[in-house]
Amino acid sequence: MADSVMASWSTSEAIETFVAAFENASLPRRHWTHRAHLLVALASVQRWGHDQALVHLRERIRAYNEATGTSNGNSYGYHETLTRWFLQAVAAHQARHQELPLTESLEVLLASPLGDPGCPLAAYSPERLWSVEARHGWVEPDLRPGAGPAAIAAQVAAREMRSVPMADRPVLYSFRRCPYAIRARLALAAAGLQPGRDLELREVNLKAKPPELLEASVKGTVPVLVLPAEGRVIDQSLDVMRWALKDRDAAEAIPGSDTPRQAAQRALIEALIASNDGPFKHHLDRFKYADRYPGADAEEHRAKALAILREWNQQLQHLEDRTSLADLALLPFVRQFRLADPEGFDASAGLTVLRAWLERFLASPELATVMAPPWAARTAWHSPSFLYHFALAEDWRAARSQGSYRRSSRGQSLEEVGFIHASHAAQLQATHQRFYADANNVLLLTIDPQRLAAAGIAVEEEPAPGSGEFFPHIQGPLPLEAVLAWEPYPS
Repeated sequence: MADSVMASWSTSEAIETFVAAFENASLPRRHWTHRAHLLVALASVQRWGHDQALVHLRERIRAYNEATGTSNGNSYGYHETLTRWFLQAVAAHQARHQELPLTESLEVLLASPLGDPGCPLAAYSPERLWSVEARHGWVEPDLRPGAGPAAIAAQVAAREMRSVPMADRPVLYSFRRCPYAIRARLALAAAGLQPGRDLELREVNLKAKPPELLEASVKGTVPVLVLPAEGRVIDQSLDVMRWALKDRDAAEAIPGSDTPRQAAQRALIEALIASNDGPFKHHLDRFKYADRYPGADAEEHRAKALAILREWNQQLQHLEDRTSLADLALLPFVRQFRLADPEGFDASAGLTVLRAWLERFLASPELATVMAPPWAARTAWHSPSFLYHFALAEDWRAARSQGSYRRSSRGQSLEEVGFIHASHAAQLQATHQRFYADANNVLLLTIDPQRLAAAGIAVEEEPAPGSGEFFPHIQGPLPLEAVLAWEPYPS
């Protein structure tokens, strides 16, 4: 394989070629660097998950060493502790950056403290790390006694967030179907921003709002845009839209006010948005969700909402022929109104212009983009503040009828094992693949540790046999009130 091919990791094809050369031992020894180790580890974790990747890499690294003239002995060759240490840290990195394609994830990984081969010396003394025992088996760090790979990886992650410029990326908390979140995503996408590259998008399960969201904004509704570089939080959708377009408005969604025409356009845009966010949203809610508002007459509010739409039918004709802030801000709500009664909307008089406007946007790539991954993830972001447990659907149904959950893991009860197995967010993929990949109707339970504590149920971090990886073990029956949400896994 040419050196130029091996040196370039800018495409997934180049990475696959490099990994294949390692697998078949045709990779020249001079290219088997620390950075190459990280590349192969990341590709393996993405492909198989942590546990299977460890088994595979343990075998392949030893085989590669032997094929290229390096013995696996007491002083050279394969190093079990370093392999496990870095693989656990890489798995944690993958969990945090799972929205990124492999090439971008690798770039972040190599730029992090993990790119320094001496990084483990923050946890180990040189004497312990380079001992014969560490080379042939897992040894605990002596500078941080009792800390397994998961705890060490968390420390590395904290260092990464402080040292890598990407830590300044905005974080958007969103919910796929929320109209306020949709319009925020529309503006961010119109500004040319992309999840993974320019911001981190965290899809929220509204039944299990992550503590990170609530810490950022006490109102706890989406969208919320956290701006670490600016030291502030934006928790109103219209403000998110204005922030996105402030310096990136190439299409002039927000016109200036230098000329009378621009000023008139700007005034019309503001009037439409005020009408939407005020009276129209008021009537929309009481039409679509009348059962939430005692005494609300759904038909009365539908009629009042239609009256506003007929006003917009006239006003939209005066907007210039380009996508404006008003288009982006109104679209999700008009879409929602039509979804509540498609036949009634389509048959209503006085909406010819508005219907054409809506149909144009419903068929647009702009809307399709923000309603699909990576802008609209099908699964919620898994907060590291929560605990997680895989349950078979029939076991969870039984628990809900009985009042508590008493299964330790698949095929084992709490009474048999003595605790309930749980996982941290970074451990979900590997745990599912190892124990539940062949199971049907698997649910992921999201568990609030604070509710466990309030119920007097302790959680112990204990190492898994043979791996040294620490997992949370719930020391008693799982109270139903501690389970914030349950959803199919994978979705």
